[in-house]
Amino acid sequence: MPLRQVGAISDYTVIEAVGRTLASLLMTEMEDPVTVTVSSPGEDYGAPVGSNGEELGTSRVNLFLYNVKEAAHLMNMDWVDIGEGRHIPYPLSLQLYYMVNIFTPDKSSNLDEHRILGDVMRVFHANPIVDAIYFEGTLNPNEEPMGIPWEELKLINHPLPLDDLAAIWHAINKPYRLSVAYETSVSLIQPPEHQARRVRRVDVTHVKANPLRGGRRPLTAWRPPAPMPAAR
Repeated sequence: MPLRQVGAISDYTVIEAVGRTLASLLMTEMEDPVTVTVSSPGEDYGAPVGSNGEELGTSRVNLFLYNVKEAAHLMNMDWVDIGEGRHIPYPLSLQLYYMVNIFTPDKSSNLDEHRILGDVMRVFHANPIVDAIYFEGTLNPNEEPMGIPWEELKLINHPLPLDDLAAIWHAINKPYRLSVAYETSVSLIQPPEHQARRVRRVDVTHVKANPLRGGRRPLTAWRPPAPMPAAR
């Protein structure tokens, strides 16, 4: 990922911003837009409901953040120049893992669920690098005082074995539903301001070499040494 020497680095709200960004992408690009939520399927199970608990008759795409990892290949990066003679430790780099679930009000068939899931997968496949026009929150360059952000938000399918998916549903104590997992990377969190350090600039030193006394000897072609006379 190409990093800018000076630019906007996200703060700790970047995890929230990624979820909002994925929701913005889906609500904008899906051919049949539906409600998009970012919650645990165990907390809000089923189709959207009103304040009185009745189903609203609309479908819902849910993005469940089930895992967060630090990017191993970026753990030992060098300090970063942020301008004005200041350096900071390399930002905390995270990979976020989402599970996509579809909830529909039709309990007699899963066909609506299959149709919506196909639309979601089409959108994610067409946007392996999420365009900044969909960025929300900390990721949004229009909301950042320093301008263009460092992030290049990548989105890839992350196949999970059926046993792992079943374990997630077992952990939230709900029956298994059709689920598709995705990985986003990399999300950067800027180190605390007090960790920045100033680096003093060192002027370029010019070294002048004086010629050897007596001038320079002319270069001559190398000749092999004369052969030794044979012993008699």
